[in-house]
Amino acid sequence: MDYCVHVSVVEDDRVIRQHLISILKNASGISLDNVYCSAEEVLDDKRILEGVILVDVQLPKLSGIGLVHLMKQRQPNLKSLFLSVSSQGITVRKALQAGGCGYLNKPCKPTELIFAIFEAAAGGFPLSKDAMRSLIEDIQTEEETTQADDAIEEKAAQLSPAQKKIYEQLLLGASSKIIADRIGVSEATVNTHIQHIFQKFKVDSRLELFALILSHFRTYKTKTLAR
Repeated sequence: MDYCVHVSVVEDDRVIRQHLISILKNASGISLDNVYCSAEEVLDDKRILEGVILVDVQLPKLSGIGLVHLMKQRQPNLKSLFLSVSSQGITVRKALQAGGCGYLNKPCKPTELIFAIFEAAAGGFPLSKDAMRSLIEDIQTEEETTQADDAIEEKAAQLSPAQKKIYEQLLLGASSKIIADRIGVSEATVNTHIQHIFQKFKVDSRLELFALILSHFRTYKTKTLAR
């Protein structure tokens, strides 16, 4: 396989760390570049990391969420995929708002982990079923829709039928290629529509769009995810 995703791992539990190493070393199309035991080790490493970094949420001292928040400022192109035994909605939300591009629950199957890595590398937002369910429940328990929510809903209503389909797929974490396959258009067409969606919502990336929806929008997001 010519295509290769560079991966780093941050995990303090030795058993889990060795399990992840074993999975990644035996996976086709994966290059395991770095393994760290703490957030501090990552921050002390001045090299530019490539591809995807797997981050344990419950790291000692500085948490995984705190680490990703700092890494997004230092290395904005690095994709951060969270791994955690917790799937509480508030934790998932904080992880994504910190800059994470996905969230998986431990333990996860090797196939699920590898698929999520490729999905994250391609620009998607892989979420485990438990994380997705908890996120929906967290949104549903929040206060009633605010004026900010209404403004976002109004913008969503102004999207063209094709853009609305792509917008919904973006909120589900799908990459451009997957969206193209699902709605039957070219990947280039999907990317053109995505840029128009970004302009409408005044954001520059999928992550900013996702964070905006999580921060301000309840009703439409919940209905979309619940389908």
